[in-house]
Amino acid sequence: MKWNWKDTWHRFKNYCVFKTKIGYLNSIFSSIITALIIFISLFSNISKTILLVLIPILTINIFNWKYFLITTLFILLILISYFIYQKYIFSNIGNINETLKITKVYKNTTIVSKNGINYLIKKNIENVNSFIEIEGNVKRIENITFFNLNQNVFLEIQNIKVKQVYVFNTFIQKYISSKRENIQNYLNLLIFSTKTKNNESIYEELKNLNIIHYFVVSGFHFGLIYFSTIFILKKVKLKEEWAELIGLMPLILYLHLLNFQLSSLRAFLFILLTYINKKILNKYFSNIDLLSLTLLMIIIFQPYCIYNYSVIFSFGITLILLISNNLFKKIKNKYLKVLLIWFTVYISSSLMSLTINEKISIFGFAYQMLFMPIIPIYYFLSIFFIWWNGLLDLIFSFFNNFLDLIKDSNYYLLLPNKIFYFPFVFHLLLIYINIWMNNNNYFNFSLKVHKIQIH
Repeated sequence: MKWNWKDTWHRFKNYCVFKTKIGYLNSIFSSIITALIIFISLFSNISKTILLVLIPILTINIFNWKYFLITTLFILLILISYFIYQKYIFSNIGNINETLKITKVYKNTTIVSKNGINYLIKKNIENVNSFIEIEGNVKRIENITFFNLNQNVFLEIQNIKVKQVYVFNTFIQKYISSKRENIQNYLNLLIFSTKTKNNESIYEELKNLNIIHYFVVSGFHFGLIYFSTIFILKKVKLKEEWAELIGLMPLILYLHLLNFQLSSLRAFLFILLTYINKKILNKYFSNIDLLSLTLLMIIIFQPYCIYNYSVIFSFGITLILLISNNLFKKIKNKYLKVLLIWFTVYISSSLMSLTINEKISIFGFAYQMLFMPIIPIYYFLSIFFIWWNGLLDLIFSFFNNFLDLIKDSNYYLLLPNKIFYFPFVFHLLLIYINIWMNNNNYFNFSLKVHKIQIH
């Protein structure tokens, strides 16, 4: 068959039209993925072969000058942020005589922070969220491990002299601490995502059942507060425009109470960008693009957040949820569609957890489906009926008994080693399948347009 340059030219034009119709191939998501992979390959010990995963994205966008322009812009923003952040951190090397907040406590180490900078102390100080007044010498940590990257800690305080340790709680923390221990344990987990010495055993049980992510404050929790607030405001006859705007106010307050945890910050920014996209930009951006912009904003605020497990889990699960919704959108049976989406999300979260854990619950998916309608109810009751001690004591006692019953039927699949690369491959495969499906739609679209032109 003789090649006709006119047919090729028409296909290329159809391709350009298709990109404007579908949007995904021309999305910000492709640019942020490219920028992140280039950044990680430059400033980590990961093999440079990671750059090979960009080949499909580059191939699809070979004629897309906007993709290369946006990618270049994102890389420059990330690099500028990285170098500024590096300079800010290491400008604190020297003598220190400060009051610092205790944020994390491990077996032989403690992480303290002030003004967005974390310091490592090789000493166990048990009072999490307390404040410590110390003297010492701040030095740069030379041997950086994944623990340092994950916890965003690159400075160590040596020759420590502890002057004083004291507790300062907010009003809500004091209020929670006045309740019975069982209520305290669950409120700290549900509302603040805080693991304490008292609720550590509950935390481990939830982790073993593969449902601990339900207790990490993220988009699920912020969405529940946001839409509940809007629903209440509409019931009192407030206009929808004002209800959606005022609904953001409780989220800002909650974000402050959470001390701007990265997963909660992601959730708030995503809701805020969704509001702006709907009210001002006439839904110009897709949800995946909005999620990508949210990630970019957090990276600019804290470049090392890409190594933080809470950020990886929060963004990863949300991304897979959005992609799965796109993959299964043609399934007419809504129950089957929901089941497939949640099973894909379950596989995603389980594989990510295997990077830090060597065992997985055999009935993990069943537990997630079982607790999926329960946790929102408990969270709603904990937020809106926090003053009702009798109710909270009743529901949390029931939850305790239910956990004891469930854990006896829990069995694990033990792995010889932690899995690091398979989750990465799985998520890339899903992304490429989604791109391929859109690209396949392009060829169908192109064929239809070509036939119309012939006729």
